Amino acid sequence: MKLDEIVAKLRGHPILAAMEREELQERLKKRSLMVATIGELERDFLRKLAGFETAATAAMAKVEAARAVLVDRENSLQGIKADEQHARDDYDRRRNILESELIRGADESIDQFISEMYADADRSRLSFRPTLGQGVDPSTGRHTVMSLSNAEPINRRLRAITASIDRAQQMKREAIDPEMEASTLQRLRDALPALDSGA
Repeated sequence: MKLDEIVAKLRGHPILAAMEREELQERLKKRSLMVATIGELERDFLRKLAGFETAATAAMAKVEAARAVLVDRENSLQGIKADEQHARDDYDRRRNILESELIRGADESIDQFISEMYADADRSRLSFRPTLGQGVDPSTGRHTVMSLSNAEPINRRLRAITASIDRAQQMKREAIDPEMEASTLQRLRDALPALDSGA
């Protein structure tokens, strides 16, 4: 029996299939937890930020109302701003760690899709074809030789490719079922405008 046949039989085995499903569920659970943690971090940061803004406003009012204690109040304000910056730095650091882990753990099909889109963009640019054709000058109404090209459909496709790449990059930061991921990537492919001549 060939190695390929043995591997094919093993892949179809119920125990292996159950293990793969269990591994998939565990992976989705872990990614969902990371996404939820990012949400909690953001909510906590916004609560802190609101508090810092309120405290900063109060400190500024005291500076205006009590010139005699100006130095003390300005120091208080600087402390609040330092705390706010510390919170911003901590939020950015923790969010970046979680997002980096999400991106590293994303399915490789997303990176393959992005590479495919970059290759498509290169092919689209190379398909540019300037031509000369007959046309009517709108200002004079006379027939004239005009410069034509297929630039517009190429630009439409390039804009759609850019949007597709942006969406795929966002998917790396989401907890998404592989089937939904595959269907989303296919919808993005199918939505790309065709490269008709445009000339």
